[in-house]
Amino acid sequence: MYIYNILNILMGTSTAANYAAVTPDGRYILAVGDCAIGEFYDACLFQKVGRVQVCKNAAFSCCWDHTSTKFAVACQDGFLSVWDFRKYDVPMKTFESEQSFERGAFRSVKFSPSGLADLLFFSEHESLAHVVDARTLNYKQTLRTDEESSYNVNIAGICFSPNCESLFIATEKCTYEYVVDLTLRRRFPIGEYN
Repeated sequence: MYIYNILNILMGTSTAANYAAVTPDGRYILAVGDCAIGEFYDACLFQKVGRVQVCKNAAFSCCWDHTSTKFAVACQDGFLSVWDFRKYDVPMKTFESEQSFERGAFRSVKFSPSGLADLLFFSEHESLAHVVDARTLNYKQTLRTDEESSYNVNIAGICFSPNCESLFIATEKCTYEYVVDLTLRRRFPIGEYN
C-alpha cells in the first residue's frame, strides 16, 4: 500500500497507478497507469528519471526481464510492447490482440524470472494467453483456456513457477498449468532458425 501511494503521488494525482515493477537489480521502478505514459523512477530516491509513451489508452501491467535491460507493458488498447531500457524511444517489438477491444485488452505480462527459459508470457482479458521467445521476440505460441467451450472466461492472472518449469493461468473457473520443456529451451539457438 505504501508503494502504491508513493507512485500515485509521483505519477500525479489525476492518474491512477495500475502497476509498478522494480528492476531485478533494484535500481529502477517502472510505473504505469490510467494514461498513455509509463514513468521511470530511481528506486532509492523515488525521483523521476524518464518517461515513455507506452500506449494510446491505459496501461495495466509491466515487467522487466531478468537482466534489467528489457521491459514490457500490457495495455487496454490491445497492444503489448517490449523495449530495450537503454534505448526506449522505439519499441523492439509490438504484439496485437487477437480479439475484439473488450475481450482483447492485455491485462498481465511477465518475463521468466531467470534466463533458463527466456520467455515472455502475457494474457488478454478473456480466454487467450501468449508465450513468446524473449531472445528474439519472433516466435509466439497462443494458449486458449477452456477449449471445449465457446464460452469466454476472464483471466485473473498469470505467473511462472519459480524454477520456470511451468506457466499458470488463473481464470474465474480454475487454474491451468502448462509445462515448459527447459531442455529444449536450453538447446534453442539464439539466432534465427535456418
